[in-house]
Amino acid sequence: MTSWVRLWHDMPTDPKWRSIARKSGQRIGDVIAVFTFALVNASANEIDRGALSGFDPEDVGSALDLEAEAVAAIVEAMRGKVLAGDRLAGWDKRQPKREREDDSAQRVREFRKRKQEAGMGGGDDVTPRNAEKRHVTPPDTDTDTDTDTDTDSSDAPGAPEAPASAAAKKEYAFQGNVIRLTAPDLERWAKTYHAIPDMRAELASLDAWLRNQPEAKRRNWFQSVSGCLNRKHQEMIASRTATSNGNTGNALPMVAEVLARKQRREAHKATVTPNLPAESP
Repeated sequence: MTSWVRLWHDMPTDPKWRSIARKSGQRIGDVIAVFTFALVNASANEIDRGALSGFDPEDVGSALDLEAEAVAAIVEAMRGKVLAGDRLAGWDKRQPKREREDDSAQRVREFRKRKQEAGMGGGDDVTPRNAEKRHVTPPDTDTDTDTDTDTDSSDAPGAPEAPASAAAKKEYAFQGNVIRLTAPDLERWAKTYHAIPDMRAELASLDAWLRNQPEAKRRNWFQSVSGCLNRKHQEMIASRTATSNGNTGNALPMVAEVLARKQRREAHKATVTPNLPAESP
């Protein structure tokens, strides 16, 4: 069963985005994109649904091709607008409990009433009660248009798994303890991050890293892994460019910056978390 989060009709045109964009110095489209990530992150929080949990500006920035500082500036500008602390301010209003949980008894009563009125007609044409029972659809199979209960057949990496009967039929080309990818998904990532020479080895390293992460991090593994692969991909391209120019001193400024960031991250990890894989998020 897929977990869903709701969008409202005027969400893309909400004037608050312009205020947040102006305050953070970022584009409106980037503000909306970051909010969408925050919305999904808060929805996946099993402990306190509606509150941010493990929201990493660096990972979000990698997924959106933004600097971590830009994401952090957007999040800070959202406080007092759409964020109350680490909780989405309009969560309870915008994300009500499912109708099936809230008013199922009322819907059953209305369903029975509609069936009774449709069968009454009038006069001697009333259908006997015992005959009606043979034909009336049981209340719990009432047609429900609530899209929150739809299932999702998407094959995109990171999509929640299907029910057990369907999951048993799915074959994974890469199956770690946390990361699981079908053959089409693995091929798609290999093409997207083509600068990584051994995608399986890189995924195995990231899977080992994820095993020791908090549950929220493991649950949102797709976001973290894609961000880490993107950084690795960019670093490999930068390294090749620097090599073709003879040394990093002759590299383009952007290439040199990418390599410098990599060196800073590795130096930091060597002193703080020496047991983590070299390319851990």
